[in-house]
Order: sequence, then structure tokens, then C-alpha cells
Amino acid sequence: MNTHYRKLHSPKRLRKAWQVVYRNGISSKSFITKNEIEEFSIDIERHLTRIANQLRKKTFKFSPSHGIAIPKQSNPKKKRPIVVSPVENKILQRAILEAVVDIPEIKQKLNSKYNYGGVEDAGVPKAVKAAFEAMCQKGYFIRTDIAAFFDNVPRDQALNIIFNVCDDTDFNKTLKEATNTELDNIVKLGRDSELFPLEDIGVAQGSCLSPMICNLLLHDFDVEMNQKGIICIRYIDDFILFAKDESAAFKAFATAKRLLNELGLEVYDPRTKADKAEHGLTKDGFQFLGCHIRPNRVRPSDSSVRKFKERVKGILKESLLALKDPLKAVLQGNSYKDTLTKLSNTIRGWGNTYSFCSDDHLMLNIDKDIDILIAEFNQNYRRKVSTLSASDKRRMNGVFLLSDCNKEDEKKSGTIRNQIKLATGLH
Repeated sequence: MNTHYRKLHSPKRLRKAWQVVYRNGISSKSFITKNEIEEFSIDIERHLTRIANQLRKKTFKFSPSHGIAIPKQSNPKKKRPIVVSPVENKILQRAILEAVVDIPEIKQKLNSKYNYGGVEDAGVPKAVKAAFEAMCQKGYFIRTDIAAFFDNVPRDQALNIIFNVCDDTDFNKTLKEATNTELDNIVKLGRDSELFPLEDIGVAQGSCLSPMICNLLLHDFDVEMNQKGIICIRYIDDFILFAKDESAAFKAFATAKRLLNELGLEVYDPRTKADKAEHGLTKDGFQFLGCHIRPNRVRPSDSSVRKFKERVKGILKESLLALKDPLKAVLQGNSYKDTLTKLSNTIRGWGNTYSFCSDDHLMLNIDKDIDILIAEFNQNYRRKVSTLSASDKRRMNGVFLLSDCNKEDEKKSGTIRNQIKLATGLH
């Protein structure tokens, strides 16, 4: 039977997958990603029909992805390997994800209520709420995470969980291909290429399938860790244990360490890796998922607040630097109007992420700090814009010039335009 595979080339299924890919892409911070999504959307029905036909004929091939090694904020010397897939890959991967979670046995494992990351109707707010409730019941905690989790996940072991309950050969083959990583810039990456999951171990950071694979792999871990009076709350590779006292907590931690070692995974020990994990009395509070949780309040952590303010400063700084090339600025969405929109969306996004927090006073103080940054930005912006030409002032204010349309279309239709100009003597 190939019931699951037939779902993949269903126009309804592919269109639903595209809608998710579009929403994620259009809200991306990457100008290249946004542009790629917008161009793909122009002829989307033809693209979806092509993908569906290729799937029916079993000729669809996943195109190589692009690897980006991004320095980690916590340690710039180390890099995070992000895999950016072509739009066609993303659509099919999303369709596969929807088909997998429709399998009853898989849905039951994914909705076991122990893990809150990469699961529908879960998320950070519910995980933090669960941690807050647990701290009210238990006296001791251990908060840690799995070292290099995505890099070391035994992918085939996780996929076998799906294969064992899905007898659709074509679907299983496509799923396996969707989780393999092939890069189009492996030579250019040099030594950084070693960071990417190019073999059988590890999953791609950036693929919608990766969290699902990780959650299936750790399902038995979640079940075993929530027994004998222990509460274990996991969010992908971060987890926190709650126990009645220190002895019970570290006994549970020893069990967690053993279970993860059996999967070829390592966990940070809070007694030796204080920068990666922590432990202590719940009444003294703890950090979890970007929040500082105490018995009397939940607030964004100092680190989260600092990073947010740096992001705001970065947006404003980028806009001031864009004044050096107004034409490039307006074409790449760095005008004054674009900057305010980007800034507003960033503030709204961060605020929504932490809207469940209870420390309103902190949020008011952050707003005051942002007001000061915007006032300084406006002062510097007016001073720099005053030296520009009328056309460049218009560009930086976010009002397009007709002459800029030709420049914007040059890559797409420059050859045709030049041919017309040559034919009409306008050159």
C-alpha cells in the first residue's frame, strides 16, 4: 500500500504545505530568503502542479541545499551549521511532516505531553508554565541540555520508528531522502563542512523534519524520566528535572545520562559545566528557555533582554549605514519607512514571545530604553539625510522613484530592455 505517498502529491496537501513555507519565508530576517519566496509565489500553481506530477511519476529529486556556518552568540569561535533548502524541498518536507504526524502511532508519541518543542499546541509559554507549576511541587531542580544534539542524533534509529509503523515503501524512501543533507557549497565551506550532517549521524538544523525526528527518538526517554516522583520537562534538547531534594534529583540525572548515552548522546553535568547547566533549590529560581522563573514572578532572562536590545540597536545602525547608498537601501528594504516596520515587527515579535511573563515593570523599562534609542537614531538620521540630494532623500524616506524600477528589474529583464533600447536608438 502507498496511502501515505499518495498524500504527498495531493494538490490540497501541497498547497497547505506551501502556505506554511510562505508564511515562514516572508517573515524571515534574510532578504535573500524573502526574495526567493516572493519570486516562487509568482507562478506558484505551476510549481505545485510540477511537484505533484513529479511525485506521481516518482521522478522528484531533492535539490542540494546551501550550508551556512553562523558564529554562535555565546561563543563566536564556534559555529552553528544551518541548512537552507530550496523552496521545492521545503514544500515537500512540510508535506511529509504533515503526513507523518497523521499516523496514529506517531501522533500518540509526539503528543505524550512531556516535550514542548516542535509539537503542535505546545511551545515555550506552556513549557515555562509547566516548569513554574513543577517548582511549586518540588524542592530541587537540575536544568541542562544535550550537547551537540542535532549533530549527533542517530537519524536512522529515529526513522526506523516511523518505518516500523508505516508499510508504504515509496513514502519511507522519500522520507529518508528528505532527511539526507547534500550541500551545493561544500567546497566553499572548507573545514566548516565538517559541521554539517552529511553522513548517517545528525539532522539538519533548518529542516522542519528535524524536531519531529528528535522528539520521536527521545519519546522513551521522556516516559522513563517522568516516573518515581520525578517531573521532566523537555524542549527539544533542553530539559529540566524536578525532584523532592538534591539526592533524588541527581539520582534522576544519572538515569537521564545513562539513557542518553545509550543513544550516543551526551548531557552537560551542572556540577562541572556551570555555563551550560545549573542546579539548586527551586525557591531560589532558575533559568529556562530564555526566562528567569521565580516563585513570585516569571520574566525574560537578563541574557534575552540584552540580546533583544542589541538586535534593536543593530536594526537602527544598519539603517544609518544604508544612507551611504540610498539606491541600494531602497531596493533592499532599508529605507526609513522599512526600518520602522522592521523595528516594530521585531519589538512585537519579542513582546509576543514573552507576553506570558508577569513582570510588567521590566517591560515598561525596556520600552523606555527603546524610546531613547529611537530618539538618538532620529537625530542622527535627520542630520545625515540633510546632506543628500532630493532623489536620495525620497528614496531614504521610502518613496520609490520611477527610474529605480528599471534598476530593480535589471537582473530579470535587463537583456530585453537593452535590446529594446538598442532597437529604438535609446542608448
